[in-house]
Amino acid sequence: MISKRLFNNSIHQRFLAVALLPLLLITSLLSFYTINARWSDLSQSLNQSGELTSDYLATIFRLCSLLKNYSAIVSYSSVGNAPTRCSWCRLSGQR
Repeated sequence: MISKRLFNNSIHQRFLAVALLPLLLITSLLSFYTINARWSDLSQSLNQSGELTSDYLATIFRLCSLLKNYSAIVSYSSVGNAPTRCSWCRLSGQR
């Protein structure tokens, strides 16, 4: 019923309907592409910062274990609800 009224009224309404369909399609595709590209960039950035953080912490823990500075390892490993002593320190008898 709506399509009959839309296409039977005037040539202006027909032209408007025909012109709006590609416009809406292009707008939705560009919006999807933009959101997808931003999501991909954010994901890549998050992965990169996670790798840098884990490399940094691995270097610190390796240095602390080589220097037998177990208190530094405990201070770096106790975050939030983590225990105050790590299993490495318990096994070696250090605090």
